Amino acid sequence: MSNSFELLAPLQVGNKNVNEDLAHYLYESPTLTVSGTSQQKTTSLNLTGIQVINFTGGIGAATIQSASLTVNATYIFFNTSGFAGSIVNLALDNGGTIATQTIFSLLSGQPQKWQWNGTNLS
Repeated sequence: MSNSFELLAPLQVGNKNVNEDLAHYLYESPTLTVSGTSQQKTTSLNLTGIQVINFTGGIGAATIQSASLTVNATYIFFNTSGFAGSIVNLALDNGGTIATQTIFSLLSGQPQKWQWNGTNLS
């Protein structure tokens, strides 16, 4: 029995584009939990002192108060509503962009991590 093997493709080293698991931020960082009711489907968010935001259901749209954001700070957004079709549309009150979009659709189960540059989240 031989313990040798044959390399069938070129060996690649370096970054394999591994995505960071953001879930630990929900438990390790101060988190703003946002939910809505049938009467209140939209909200305005003041994120002073907060960098992790978790939408748990009932909110369809949220406007982020840009004056409450800190330049060069990182913000992590979760939509943990559990419903695959659940979307929270995010916008900035200053007209800036979020991930190059004026309205960013945050899908359930797809957390996003962005940095504030004073005008946009990217």
